[in-house]
Amino acid sequence: MRKMHHVVLAALLVSGLGCAAERVIPPSRGVASNGAGDLTELLLTHVDGMRRVYGPETGAFGGLRATRAGLHALGAARVDKPQCRSSGQLDARALAEAPGAVVSFATPSVGSSGPTRTVTQAVMVADWFPGTPPADCARYTATIGTETIAYVTTPVTAPGWGEDAQGFFTTAETGRLRTNIGSVVVKYRGVLMSLLVVGANVTRADVIRQADLASENLRRVVV
Repeated sequence: MRKMHHVVLAALLVSGLGCAAERVIPPSRGVASNGAGDLTELLLTHVDGMRRVYGPETGAFGGLRATRAGLHALGAARVDKPQCRSSGQLDARALAEAPGAVVSFATPSVGSSGPTRTVTQAVMVADWFPGTPPADCARYTATIGTETIAYVTTPVTAPGWGEDAQGFFTTAETGRLRTNIGSVVVKYRGVLMSLLVVGANVTRADVIRQADLASENLRRVVV
């Protein structure tokens, strides 16, 4: 994987899920969910103003390249509050054997700074849902190599979101760089969906809108 820019590095540590933006992986077929057919049917096919940069990739969730990238980043990080290392994240070990699929979109890169915004969506067949993060994980720092990232996280809610939806809006800062990260997990009829919206100018409204679009597609396909 190419050297991670700040946007990708910050997002890896929040979600435990990464994206390899160096090439588009052709979609693979044949992973089925409860009445949903191919899991790739549950994924977004486009995001306005973005191009697909990764996936769809399918297979056991723990074996996906995106999952392995997230685990690698988590393993390399030193977190000042160890209890926050995996709070609110997808549990790649608990979900390791779950059939999964992932896709990622990004705005065109600007010079060497990388894309200004990314959207990564993962779906899997699993009867699992993340617990509520500890209150003291609203603020913590993580260090990878010489780079230290400070995180501030607040919950995100929206009309129509029930107990099977959990969202957070996180600001990640290192030096003069600041990245906003919206993460949403939704469970619906045995399918777990994770959505990650990342960018310097991402707002809470952006996160809610993208999550609602993804959830609408999920509910349309899974009947």
